[in-house]
Amino acid sequence: MPEPEVARPGDRDRTERISRRTLLRAGATVPLLLSAAACARDPAGEYATTAIEVRGSAGAPTPSPTPTTFPVQQKAIYTLAEYAARTPGAQPFAAKAIALTLDDGPHAVWTPKMLRLLKQLDIHATFFMIGVQAKGHPDLIKAIHDGGHALGNHTYNHLETLPHLSVPNIRQQIVATQDAVFKACGAYPRVFFRAPGGNWGPPVFAEVAAAGMMPIHWQTDTNDWTRPGTSSIERRVAGAPVGSIVLCHDGGGDRSETIAALTQAVPALKARGYQFVTLA
Repeated sequence: MPEPEVARPGDRDRTERISRRTLLRAGATVPLLLSAAACARDPAGEYATTAIEVRGSAGAPTPSPTPTTFPVQQKAIYTLAEYAARTPGAQPFAAKAIALTLDDGPHAVWTPKMLRLLKQLDIHATFFMIGVQAKGHPDLIKAIHDGGHALGNHTYNHLETLPHLSVPNIRQQIVATQDAVFKACGAYPRVFFRAPGGNWGPPVFAEVAAAGMMPIHWQTDTNDWTRPGTSSIERRVAGAPVGSIVLCHDGGGDRSETIAALTQAVPALKARGYQFVTLA
């Protein structure tokens, strides 16, 4: 099955947006067809818009073998301090901790390069993965997991309309991604969920909690998906405050600027005493 083109977070350029729509809305006991997001043009031409069949809830897997019970949140988590305070059982972070998060993968070209860079820099990151990408690249999911990085859920089709979907469809977007990641590496994204485009809403918060997860946003947005230039991304990462959750991407398009920026920014932060942590 070809990969769908992945939407860029926060994209509001209507001239480049292909509208997302549900091809078929059916009852919970029959398959749901969800349109794949197709907002970002992929220079490599690897992604194709396609309908993805997701099992109805009657045959869907549970989000994890033993889901953790978390309270329904009223807003997403933006910093490590918020995460530690609002997540039951979370341990305090180091005084100068910072979390690098990577969205929209795994990508056949850029995720392997990102993994090599992270190993070279001797840091770990939290990967928020798209379910259909995970299904298409199970080897990369396994490489992320085996590399000691944290696994996050970024929905199955990267639909930025997530808060406006029906509750069964929101649930399917979460559960189907859990299933795809588990099949690839034998582990679930147990705790971390990020809404595409940072688009939250009451039904999303409710379903995230029901899945035993916490809603993770970001404090520092590099806007790397816009390809603003290596220096711009580097400046934003290097300027992230202590305790920040930093948003970058390993998928959704050409990530060469992101990799080049992290090559410079991460050593600069480490030299100032920052410790890179995952959300696990």
